[in-house]
Amino acid sequence: MDGSGKTDSQDSLSRISGNRFRHMKRWQRALFGVLSALFCLLISLGLLEGVLSFIGYGYPTSFFLKDPVSGMVIENERFVWQFFSPKSPLKPHPFRFAAKKAPDSIRIFVLGESAAMGTPEPAFGFGRVLERMLNHRYPDQSVQVINLAMRGINSHMIRTIASECVDFEPDLVIFYGGNNELVGWQAPGPDSKGTQSLGWIRFQQVLRSSHSGQWLRSLMSSFRFDQEPEQDMAFFHEHRLHPDDPRRQIVLDRFATNLDETFDVLSANGIPVLVGSVVVNERDCPPLGSLFQSDLNENPQAQIDTWLAQTQHEESEGDLTPLIALLKQALKVDNRHAESHFRLARIYEMEGDTVSARLHYRQAKDCDALPFRATSSIQEVIKEAAQSSDADSLAFVDLEALFREHPACVNGVPGYGFFYEHVHFRFNGDYTIASYLFPFVQDILKLTRHHPDKEVTELLSLVDCAKQLGYNPVLEAMMVQSMIQLQKGPPFLDQVDHSDRIEALEKEFSQRYGNFGPAHFKGAIQWIRDAMQENPDDWNLPFLAARIAARLKDYETAIQLSTKARDLMPHASIIRVTLASYLAKAGKKQEARSELEYILEMIPGHPEASAAMGAL
Repeated sequence: MDGSGKTDSQDSLSRISGNRFRHMKRWQRALFGVLSALFCLLISLGLLEGVLSFIGYGYPTSFFLKDPVSGMVIENERFVWQFFSPKSPLKPHPFRFAAKKAPDSIRIFVLGESAAMGTPEPAFGFGRVLERMLNHRYPDQSVQVINLAMRGINSHMIRTIASECVDFEPDLVIFYGGNNELVGWQAPGPDSKGTQSLGWIRFQQVLRSSHSGQWLRSLMSSFRFDQEPEQDMAFFHEHRLHPDDPRRQIVLDRFATNLDETFDVLSANGIPVLVGSVVVNERDCPPLGSLFQSDLNENPQAQIDTWLAQTQHEESEGDLTPLIALLKQALKVDNRHAESHFRLARIYEMEGDTVSARLHYRQAKDCDALPFRATSSIQEVIKEAAQSSDADSLAFVDLEALFREHPACVNGVPGYGFFYEHVHFRFNGDYTIASYLFPFVQDILKLTRHHPDKEVTELLSLVDCAKQLGYNPVLEAMMVQSMIQLQKGPPFLDQVDHSDRIEALEKEFSQRYGNFGPAHFKGAIQWIRDAMQENPDDWNLPFLAARIAARLKDYETAIQLSTKARDLMPHASIIRVTLASYLAKAGKKQEARSELEYILEMIPGHPEASAAMGAL
């Protein structure tokens, strides 16, 4: 043993190790250093994760939660925080169901985005309509359609939600989505020459869902002084994407992989899947953005702008044939210019050439530089993913083709007959979706069926469905008004004839709803109260009626109805925040504070509840 306390053998071993390290090649030493650092980092992250989990840091990131009060399965409002920000207002529509499904019941989940959720009012989404249809047709069967769709999400999030669905015994999952792939989360941005690989996106998802990932994001945000960019027209101009941009194909490939994995995880667990193609407004929604080809210099661009301006000026003159020639010339110069396609489609339709009109309306949608509508390529991915699946339990419904044959579809091009704006359905549109899905649901669930002629007569009518869901002209007016207001701002401002379009919508609104007064509002509340008699457990009904009462400034009635909704869905923050606002307006600030405190105890830092508490 030497003076340091080491034995001769230890000293020899140390010298041998040191010699080996010195005799390593430079790249070997570098690799050894990197692996050692990575190992230490993983150990540190593991320890950090354990400590943060032990002290209860962070928020749950699963989509489904167990309600600590009732033990029922409820939505996790904070699910989207891992993808966006804790300040995000996006959240699922409230639901509550037993984890263990009753033996004699049917449970259907709906997956998708804002169009599947129901916008502006989820109480009238096609899932709710379908549930009423099934309950009407099979009154002795307990049917529950649970809407898991959300605004602002896309296939990356939907895939995660689908993987959790398998734990709750759905008899069927309906998938309707694809509008948010090219403009939503992980879509190409103005500063990204490429797009992130799917592997890197998945790694980020895993990290963000961990306690340590949440801590790191919180730490980084505390040093970030720049504000989130305002989504004005300058923002959307920067995010335009040319129809031939190669990054679109990368997004399509990622979408295809996400769909395959979504359908596979459900089918592997014996869960039938019903997939629908996406229907969008082509006829009455001009492109949100148009871009010239990158190799086109200023002179041809200026010439096309001149032709488009001339078309706009002379379109009302009557002789449209010369305008067709101008627009054909514009498309010969740049056949991927969305506005040129849309103007030509509109003129062809006025001339009675509906075949050419349909072609160019579709081209206008597919060339839109702000693709908030599912393109034809997106539709092909959905169709291929559904039809290439090996699962016998997966069915595809070409809803787009069915809509084009509908009597309300002018010249085979979907428009305002079904939509408020680009993709969100009016009640007629949601009813149509549900009615087209209905026979497929019957087949998949092996429900009793009569002769098709008799089945048609037994299908719940649009009027009866509206009565059961509490849909009435006053609520219709409120929704139309909110959607007109939406279209007055970005990203709609660059649309063809935008100001004329808004003026026409407001004129139609005034003619249809302008004479509504207190009597109409009171009648609407009674309409909903009648629906509540038939469906006493439906929290949406009293919540809808409460908002109408609030328009009359009848806050006592609004409080009474909101309280009814809260008692039926006690965990839902949207109900409690709304109830708190009515209580505050009625001078009951302490009761309002109690409602908000309940939310903040369950969800610390809840954005809306925190803001409302600060305003009291």
